[in-house]
Amino acid sequence: MNRRVTLVAAAAVLIATLTACQQPTEGTPMTLDEAKSEYLAAQADLRSSIPADVALEDLGTVETATLLPCDTDPERFIWPGAMTVSIAPDTDTDAVLDGIADEWAAKGGWTPERGATSGGAPTLDLAHEDGLSIGIAALEGNTVLQISGFSACFAMDEYDPLEKY
Repeated sequence: MNRRVTLVAAAAVLIATLTACQQPTEGTPMTLDEAKSEYLAAQADLRSSIPADVALEDLGTVETATLLPCDTDPERFIWPGAMTVSIAPDTDTDAVLDGIADEWAAKGGWTPERGATSGGAPTLDLAHEDGLSIGIAALEGNTVLQISGFSACFAMDEYDPLEKY
């Protein structure tokens, strides 16, 4: 359990430094339920983009989290999510992430960006035009892929900073 918490925290910090929340470009502001649902759907889609022969086991998914203020409007919030997938240490993670980047570049509204952690592990960040950001990073000596990110910004009338949503 401690390892998962550490991985989620490390990935959240990584994604937070690499991406910024943006306001939705059109229409009315999203609600928490809409933003969280959109993020979880993107996370599931990204998880399904990992080839079946690469993913050994799903190690955990964040289902509730404390909301964070949106960078562009502190009166709005983002929902942070994460999941961890174990992989074989000899996985060619660069090739896997390149394939996922190509797949997501072909989707409407997504912009992929390849990178690396401060320790040199490969990463892929995916930014949606509505502000949702999600990334994947190889961690723990290339034995896990951490998928984590943030929903698009959303409005919320009754916010409790001590509540998990």
